[in-house]
Amino acid sequence: MNVLFAASECAPFIKTGGLADVVAALPKALAAKGLSVRVLLPAYPSLAPMVQAGKTVARYEHLPGGAANIVAHSAEGLDLLLLDAPHLFARPGNPYVDGNGHDYGDNHIRFGALSKAAGLIAQQGLGDWTPDILHAHDWQAGLAPVYMRLGEGTVAKAV
Repeated sequence: MNVLFAASECAPFIKTGGLADVVAALPKALAAKGLSVRVLLPAYPSLAPMVQAGKTVARYEHLPGGAANIVAHSAEGLDLLLLDAPHLFARPGNPYVDGNGHDYGDNHIRFGALSKAAGLIAQQGLGDWTPDILHAHDWQAGLAPVYMRLGEGTVAKAV
């Protein structure tokens, strides 16, 4: 079984709270049971070396906020899919707020792009890998099941 996790955080790469710990631990536990799990994350500045070292496996031209690439890279025992959209994610501060602690005014667009990318991967797969299950974590990936259901030929089931 193939499982796609969509999340805004994953320890040790990017962490503001408990979400990052769950997104790091659960895929490893599922992989130990024989499942194939990939974790879709925004390519924040701290992940730039992984984007450079990874392989571009998809390009989406019409995500909220503009085009982006999906870059595959393995690290820390996880198979990562990085949403490479510097115009959305290459910013100071943490994933949600700027250096002054204010919410980014376009968070709805930024995480709408993450959700739509997850929905497209769930619909179309990536090369020879197609998820059977889409696991959307927290509000940042909350629209992923909606985008998945809006598409034609949906393959994955949303959880």
